[in-house]
Amino acid sequence: MPKPEKKGKGASDRLKAATESVVALPAVGPIEPVDIWQIVVVGNIDFRQHHPYWYKYIGCLTDAELVVANKSLTALPNILGQNPPGGLVQFDAGAYSLTVVSDKWMIQTTIESNVGRIVDVVSVVFDKRLDDTGVNAYGINKIWCAKLAGITAKQLLANKLSATDLALPKGNAEANLVYNRHFEDSSTAIHLSPSVFGDGYLLVMYNRHHPIEKQPEGFHRFDLGKLVKENADSDWKSAADYAAELNDCIAREKRD
Repeated sequence: MPKPEKKGKGASDRLKAATESVVALPAVGPIEPVDIWQIVVVGNIDFRQHHPYWYKYIGCLTDAELVVANKSLTALPNILGQNPPGGLVQFDAGAYSLTVVSDKWMIQTTIESNVGRIVDVVSVVFDKRLDDTGVNAYGINKIWCAKLAGITAKQLLANKLSATDLALPKGNAEANLVYNRHFEDSSTAIHLSPSVFGDGYLLVMYNRHHPIEKQPEGFHRFDLGKLVKENADSDWKSAADYAAELNDCIAREKRD
């Protein structure tokens, strides 16, 4: 592995986001809100394998993308305070970005036309190359910011929650919301909170969690890429449908 690059405060911020959450903004990107399509794999991940040169070798990066990925590369052999100890690899190739720690592999894109490509990368990495990796679950997520007008995200969430039958007092307040809906073989978590992009944006994280069922006899081989392909389109469509309903809810708040 190459020696860790010194990235200053930006690298520290990205490291903190990667180690504390499966959700992270792109390592390199615009300062305006963007939509993010994301796939997360949870399991026994060896971060040391996931280097831009390896992704070029297995056909998942072009020559030009390899150059971009190497320029943005953050590689840390050990993260202080992580238990168990582990490292991090993170790079942004333009078409997609990757963040890998000892128990999570995350690929994401801010370009909707590339969603099929990140699904294909999952298949190449985990079915054709690392098919013996122990995987516990995978997630198909969508992250976006809903734009508000005439109300802040804090006010919107506080107003909506205080209107429920929970005896919450009305007035100057703020709130964050996490809502989990459970299905027979998966679950959906919706996170609503103020955005770092300003008071006029509501951050929405729509996470669809798919656990991997293990067989009683022990090690269970399966095609992760196939499972992701079977669910990605419908999961991202569910996120889009929710976004449309949420926009209607926000519009009603303005009228009220």
